[in-house]
Amino acid sequence: MNKILLLRTEEGRKKLDFKGIIENEPLDLEIIYTILKDEYEVSIFDKQVEEISVKKYLENNHFDILYIEGRCFQENYMKEYIKDFKKISNGLVIVGGYHAQLNYHRFYMDEVDYILIGFNYYDLPSIIKGDISSIKNLVYKKNNEWIVNEKISIDINDLPLATRNYFYDHQDNYRYLDLKHSLWIRSALSCPYKCKFCIRRQLNNHKYSRRNVNDLVNEIEINNNENVYIVDDDFLFDREYILSFINEIKRRNIKRKYICYGRSDFISQNEDIIKAFKEIGLYYVLVGLEDIDNHKLD
Repeated sequence: MNKILLLRTEEGRKKLDFKGIIENEPLDLEIIYTILKDEYEVSIFDKQVEEISVKKYLENNHFDILYIEGRCFQENYMKEYIKDFKKISNGLVIVGGYHAQLNYHRFYMDEVDYILIGFNYYDLPSIIKGDISSIKNLVYKKNNEWIVNEKISIDINDLPLATRNYFYDHQDNYRYLDLKHSLWIRSALSCPYKCKFCIRRQLNNHKYSRRNVNDLVNEIEINNNENVYIVDDDFLFDREYILSFINEIKRRNIKRKYICYGRSDFISQNEDIIKAFKEIGLYYVLVGLEDIDNHKLD
C-alpha cells in the first residue's frame, strides 16, 4: 500500500508571527485524508503545530507520495520541502492549495509532477494512479512541457465531511486568540461579491458554491467542540440563509461560540440578525471595510 504524506508548511520562521495566537486547522488536508484513507496509508503533517523538522520527519518515515499546500507567503517553504522530498524519497509530488490555484506557474519545477488548481479533491485517487486525461483543474508535464487542463468550478456539496482525527490529536494547538479548540467549518467556496481587488472571488473558477443549511449544522453538531470558526470569505451575506442557520441551531439547542467574517454594509443593515446570532453564540466578527473606490467607502 502506498504511503501518502499530506503536508502544510509553517506560516513563518520568525518570532513575530501568529503562532500560539491564531492557528488554523488544516481542513483541506483532512478532507483529502477522508477521500484517500480507505485506499492508502495517509498521514497529515502540519508544521505549524509539529515540533520535529519536516526534513527529519521525511528521513524517519518513507512516503511514496507528497501532497503539499500553502498560501503565497509559504511558497518558498513549499519549494524547499518539495526538493527535500524528492531527494529523500524520489516519490510523486502533487501541489495544491489557494496559491497554486491562481499561480500554478510558480511551481513549474523539475521536482513537481502534478498541480491541482481546483477544489476537486475527489479526483486525487485517479491522479495518483496516473489516469489524468479527463481530470479538470490539473496541470502536469508531458514531453517536458506543462499542460493546463480545463478549469471548472465544483459544488461544495460534492466534498465529504472531514475526518478530524488530526484536529482532535492537536486540539490545544488550534485556536483563535482566546478561543482554544477552534474547529474550522466551511459553508461555501469562493465569495458572493465581485470585488476586483480580491483574489478570493477567483477561487473555484469564480463560482460561489454554498452548502445546505442542515448539512452545515449537522457538521457543527456531530463535532462536539466548543468553538467554531466559520472560515467562509463572507459568511454574513444572505439574510435568509443566516436566519435559517440561527433557527436550526436554536431548534437543536446547540451551544457553541462562533467566529465568522462579515462585511460592514451587511452588518449595519441587519442589526437584528447580528443580535440574534449573538444570542446563539456569535463571539468574534472579522469585519471587512475595504475597497478601491472612495465613493463606496464613503
